[in-house]
Amino acid sequence: MVPTLVVKSIEEGSSLWPQLPYVALALANLVIVAGADRRLGKRMTGRLLGRTAGEAPRGDRDFVLFLRTFPVDALLFESDRVGGVNLPTTLASVFSVRHPRHLEDTWERRLAHVFERFGWVRAVDDPDKSFTPPGIGRFPLGKEGDVWKDKVSDLIQRARLVVIVAAVGKNPAGGEGTLWEYSEALRLLPPSRIVLVSCAGRDAYERFRTRATDYHRRRAAELKASGITVRPPPALPAWPEPRRPRKAGRGFPFNGVVTFAEDWTARFVHFDVTAERGLTPYARWRGAQRHQIKPWADAFERRLPGQAVRATVRPHPHFVVLGLLFLAWIGHWLVEAWRDGPLWRFTGLTLAMFFGLIALIRTRFIVGDALIGVRLPEAARLAEAAKREPRPASGTAAPRPGTRGLIREHVVRWPGPRGLGLAVVKEHFDEAGDVIPAPRPFSGVLTVRRSTVSRGTHPVVGGVVVRGRILVVDRIDVHSGTTSRQFATRALHHLLTIPVSVVLFAVVLGLGAAGALPFGLLHRLPAEQLVISVAVFLLLMARHAIGLRRNVRLMYERLLRPRIPTDLVQEPFRLYLRPHPGDPLPFSPWAGPLDLDLNVVLSDDKRLLRVGHLPPTAPPTGPARLPLPEDGWREVLTRALPYADLVFLPTVGTAPATLWQFTEAVRLLPPRRLVLLVPSGEQADEEYASFRAAAGRALTERRAALSGGERAAVADVLLPGELPPVPDPDREPALRAAIHFDADWTPVVLPFAELGTSFADIPRNTQLERLKEELEAALRAKRDSGRSERGEEDRRGEAGAPAEERD
Repeated sequence: MVPTLVVKSIEEGSSLWPQLPYVALALANLVIVAGADRRLGKRMTGRLLGRTAGEAPRGDRDFVLFLRTFPVDALLFESDRVGGVNLPTTLASVFSVRHPRHLEDTWERRLAHVFERFGWVRAVDDPDKSFTPPGIGRFPLGKEGDVWKDKVSDLIQRARLVVIVAAVGKNPAGGEGTLWEYSEALRLLPPSRIVLVSCAGRDAYERFRTRATDYHRRRAAELKASGITVRPPPALPAWPEPRRPRKAGRGFPFNGVVTFAEDWTARFVHFDVTAERGLTPYARWRGAQRHQIKPWADAFERRLPGQAVRATVRPHPHFVVLGLLFLAWIGHWLVEAWRDGPLWRFTGLTLAMFFGLIALIRTRFIVGDALIGVRLPEAARLAEAAKREPRPASGTAAPRPGTRGLIREHVVRWPGPRGLGLAVVKEHFDEAGDVIPAPRPFSGVLTVRRSTVSRGTHPVVGGVVVRGRILVVDRIDVHSGTTSRQFATRALHHLLTIPVSVVLFAVVLGLGAAGALPFGLLHRLPAEQLVISVAVFLLLMARHAIGLRRNVRLMYERLLRPRIPTDLVQEPFRLYLRPHPGDPLPFSPWAGPLDLDLNVVLSDDKRLLRVGHLPPTAPPTGPARLPLPEDGWREVLTRALPYADLVFLPTVGTAPATLWQFTEAVRLLPPRRLVLLVPSGEQADEEYASFRAAAGRALTERRAALSGGERAAVADVLLPGELPPVPDPDREPALRAAIHFDADWTPVVLPFAELGTSFADIPRNTQLERLKEELEAALRAKRDSGRSERGEEDRRGEAGAPAEERD
């Protein structure tokens, strides 16, 4: 309204001085009303929430448990001030385009936004208060003696992540409950599932840091007297200093988190808001969220078990169509006002269209995506599936994944069940009923509806009705059967098409405009048709650019983040397993890890070389990858091993995890598909001897730990006692030897031929190609001997069978 009055005064030639009080009054009123709305809104919400009581989480590792001292609730109930430190920053704060979820959020709700990506965030309700601060969902626990400790201990064990506010009050006798919860989390959980939050100031954190260590030591002594051993408390880091202390004013006091490494080394991840640029505290907070908090959360989520799954929530097509019609109507009047109407009317309609478009776009964020659960890796199911699933023949395309699944769909309508559709919520499940992520747009996964299992209608309030149904669907991946090389070929086609087409179109356009073409059409085209021709050409080029980006993305997903077993069956591959990060990584005689050399020796035009690696080590830069998660890597490797044509292991390392890779390969693979590689070097004999002795002990222990049926699957493999000698170390090849196995697990040593001249005189590629020829010749001879043995056995079996069976 105010901009319209100003423009009208300018258009009519009247003085602007009478309008200035309205402008000042409007700005002041906006600031006052926004502040009052925040204070009143959060208090009304808290009163309403205080009348409702949630239920305690019942799942296993599908929620985030938020623990704190109850006085912290009063601090987190605060919210940002309206505005900044002066008039310009105040106006910038009011008129800035904020995320609608954060506009009137309390600090507790903003803290919940950080951690809700890991699971449902739940906290224990304060039993002494009927007022519930809006933000984190609460549930009652009771306060009967020490019974609450048993309940909290059970919740700590079942939580996917435990978040503890590192703050205690000045009273030395206070905060005992939070200190006990921290000590219990240290006792029960691995370090990857505990996070300390610093959001109550420096003094409160330093008090917690001191008292938590003392409390845990006293409790460890008490538990030790009862026969329970507890690890010593980790040393918590000191409070970090902000980069620009003068900017550390009144604002959201989320200073950082304390995380723990695998060896329980604590690290303070400082979220320094003062390091970000911005006119207002909110602008600096948004910068910290983008540049500091989100990267940390992305990296931290990979340490947690399972995968958080969200429901897809989208505006209903009815709502979108009505919004577009409204904008079209405003646009029509805007054009009419531009032609015939006064300038002030055009200004008002322009502002109305702008804010209407912003509101329509923000609808997507207001609705948001709701978390519905966490999909956990099932170790027993994966291991059992790896044993039972038959391995397909090399080159056999996998059946189209997509198999049967379920979708639970909710449609919000108003007024009544036949009214206008407002939003659509979809939750995706697999055939077993476990939650799964929804297919991404343009991912190539088609969802075909087969039937409807059930329907239902639930009235909410004010005529709003939620209609639900459960659909049985088939999910079909249109890219199944496509290899990474085929995606690369498609991407190259798009990449070459774009510049060639641009050059040809420019040449034709230039010659046509100059009248040099014999048919002389382009230079006779009107300007409007010429513009349309250019627009169509740009759309075609945009299609090729989108195709290029999509195929490059799919190629890298196949190479770097393959799905197990879907992508592994698509493309034959050989698997090289690095030693566990606790063991030394084999290096090339030239430079870099041994992976770079093996990518030349072991891969060819038909097979990829995938390198299995764990997150602490740097991923391979040349070959394809088989990334193994830090938690649950054994289950993933068990699932992937049967799909490899050949599995290569270096005879380096004696860590239990490295030896487990060897024993698991012996358990799951036939002898002809396992090859051990002996790297060259001065320590080759010593490393091989250590590996040989440790592998023998590991096989014995693995056989003893298995039951009778599984024990028979682990062969008693005896590696050769010595390696072939090297007459001249200066002419030793890049690989010392390879060890492959016969059908009865008898090891056969393949020593690589000695170089004809000095190692430094032969180029790297020449040596690697020579190793490749020798290894392929040995593997080819082994395959041929295996085929002849199997053929001989089949002929003997057919000759000894009865005539009716042979027929």
